[in-house]
Amino acid sequence: MIIFDLDSLANNEHRRHFIEKPWDCCNKCYTMLKVGYEYPEGCECGRNPFTWKEDYKAYNEACDKDEPIREVNDIYYTINYAGRDEIFIWSSRNIYFKVNTETWLTNNDIYCDENVLKMRPIDDNSPQEQLFERWLDELIKNDRETYDIANRIPKYPVDFVFSSHKKTIEMFRRRGVFVFDCNQGE
Repeated sequence: MIIFDLDSLANNEHRRHFIEKPWDCCNKCYTMLKVGYEYPEGCECGRNPFTWKEDYKAYNEACDKDEPIREVNDIYYTINYAGRDEIFIWSSRNIYFKVNTETWLTNNDIYCDENVLKMRPIDDNSPQEQLFERWLDELIKNDRETYDIANRIPKYPVDFVFSSHKKTIEMFRRRGVFVFDCNQGE
């Protein structure tokens, strides 16, 4: 089994401003802050770091506009066309955004059905690495061939993983699963 973290296939940079606090502001705001004024309400820059709030709904709704990460998508296509039938896509996106996600997958020629795409349950807000570790534990529990009794070593049903999320990469490596770091260590 091969797992692709959806974030390793889709470039979400264009929508990160919805969930990452802005560090920048316009020159007018910067000048006023520098001389001790409070941040101007309603400034045209729209990047007020004092009143900004995360908007995960807007972030996720824009997921079908992501650009594909060509290098990782090419690896997916190569593995898929080689006849490997156990390719799964795991996503920390909420299942509420399944239609947007499936639209993106279809538009980028990534085969995906109910059994291939795994998404976050609606009421689950746990960090991605914890979510993926639970899913890994479920796989191990459901796979009878996961433990080599003679040598007392775990055998995972997962051959390798493609991910770009640092803590998720660390979790899989800690669990003995080979991971391709699609973020190149950044």
